[in-house]
Amino acid sequence: MPWPASIALICITVSMFATLLLELWTGLAVAGWAGDFALVDRQKQPIIYWAIMLLQISSLVVTIAVAYYFVVAPAAAL
Repeated sequence: MPWPASIALICITVSMFATLLLELWTGLAVAGWAGDFALVDRQKQPIIYWAIMLLQISSLVVTIAVAYYFVVAPAAAL
């Protein structure tokens, strides 16, 4: 993978991780495709909040796996 694409993939992974930490810290999760300005409060709707967090954590794990497979592993083989 060319270096601009690998930098973009790493930036996306870092921003996803930062968003996840911010949502865990504040107790508010952004729901909907592309945000849609729907905030879910952990105190008012805990099941929906944790479902959103589970979905975001699983997408973060997949992104990290893709970043490792396409960025880290080929660089280590050199």
